[in-house]
Amino acid sequence: RLSNSSRISSSPPSSFVPTLSMKSMNNFSTQWTEKVLSESIPLNEYPRPHLKRKLWLNLNGIWPFTITSINETFPKIYDQFIRVPFPVESYLSGIQKRIDSTMFLWYKRKFNIQHFHINEQYRIILHFDKVDYETIVYINNRLVGLKHSGGYEPFSYDITSYLNHTNDNELIVRVWDPTNQWYQPRGKQMLDIDEPKSILYTPCSGIWGTVWLERVPNVYINRLQFKTKISSKQIRFIYRIDLFLPTLHSKYELIDLKKNKQRLLNIPYDEILNKSEDNYGYRLEIIISKQNFEHLITLTTNKINQDNEFIFPLSDINLWSPKNPYLYNIRIHLYKSDTFIEEISSYIGFRQISLCYWPDGLYRAPTDEAYKYDIEQMKLLGFNTLRKHMKTETSRWYYWCDVLGMLVWQDMPAGDSFEGYEIELEHDKQLRLHRDNRTNNLPLPFLVNENINPRKKLIRRYKSKLQ
Repeated sequence: RLSNSSRISSSPPSSFVPTLSMKSMNNFSTQWTEKVLSESIPLNEYPRPHLKRKLWLNLNGIWPFTITSINETFPKIYDQFIRVPFPVESYLSGIQKRIDSTMFLWYKRKFNIQHFHINEQYRIILHFDKVDYETIVYINNRLVGLKHSGGYEPFSYDITSYLNHTNDNELIVRVWDPTNQWYQPRGKQMLDIDEPKSILYTPCSGIWGTVWLERVPNVYINRLQFKTKISSKQIRFIYRIDLFLPTLHSKYELIDLKKNKQRLLNIPYDEILNKSEDNYGYRLEIIISKQNFEHLITLTTNKINQDNEFIFPLSDINLWSPKNPYLYNIRIHLYKSDTFIEEISSYIGFRQISLCYWPDGLYRAPTDEAYKYDIEQMKLLGFNTLRKHMKTETSRWYYWCDVLGMLVWQDMPAGDSFEGYEIELEHDKQLRLHRDNRTNNLPLPFLVNENINPRKKLIRRYKSKLQ
């Protein structure tokens, strides 16, 4: 990994920590807060562990920053400093200011790429792990690609043609984040509250994921997809490795060779290209090793941008589970004929997760002992409440909850139609069971599941029946 050799346009304060007045706005800290405040490059780990390269440059740190009206163009003065990559509203950012839809956030950063040793065989990719919400990027006062909208997914730009290879380059990022005053996905962020309440919390605007540069060859590994299907005797390992290849098209194309048809991707220009055929002459070598780096197997394929498959005997593989999270190391080498192009590293856990009723009895547990065992296992895992979702159980199940000391959050089974649900509920014997039987374990009966049925009317009408 390269050291961060770039410089900002003016020096930040010698001790860049939030002021006391800012700190008083947020009384919460963690055991890592002071560590972050003392670091020149926070979050210095490689940000994409599943597709990792050796040569990269982390741009996190103290950036010149300013806030303007959305009616203004490029600011002439950056009158503040911000710690990237923390949301503007956060204590760790050093700003801790509420933002609304009338404001633009402006970030500036200078960097140098001489350590990358760029020539005609390589490209420079600028990555943003997370920015909320709408992002426009400039390199050396030139607009790069299209604006990106979305606060939760990584995005990137090929900035090679915008760069000065010998002197400093200037990166400017403009962000607009209207939060709940727009149609954007925002989770639990809410502008119109002074402090967190109920299920709504402080907005998180601007850059909140690592910003980084990466050197790649002209043709490079762009995307990995691993899947496993496990039976009683074998493991089907299905893997797909997509390559970026240069094209003359103004938009990128995705060709799915299996379906033999083409579709356009709705993605920023210069972000991703997935176009491939077998006869391009590229070869992939996939080296899988155990946790101790002992070699397991080497797979080779010339099938790029499409599924490949290999069968492992089940006895050869340590399966991943929450109790034993065993991960295998993967190195992938890309060749053009016999010429080595690049190496990336990744990892995989061989696992399969499925959901069902009782395997043999579906709705019905096979024995009373099975009921008891299921509840005991939840107790051993540390739970004291079970949510019985969209199903009511037999009296024996509630009995074992009483005996073993397990509270129950009880949902009533829902139907697909509002009409008639009230009549069904009125005649439901389980509702009367919960009303009359007075089991110790049932303090939380719910008549309806989320918004599937007309909640308020039913709750008002049947509340008295459960008291």
